[in-house]
Amino acid sequence: MIVGTCYICGKEARHICKLCGRPVCDEHYVASLGLCVRCARKVEK
Repeated sequence: MIVGTCYICGKEARHICKLCGRPVCDEHYVASLGLCVRCARKVEK
């Protein structure tokens, strides 16, 4: 299901980040965390 446009690259987004709530594509989504790559970096620090 497409939920919008990835806020990082503009491709079709199929996921919503659990932390920031923004739509992200498969490439910018960390499935194991349920987060976008930007939020995942913050959480892992």
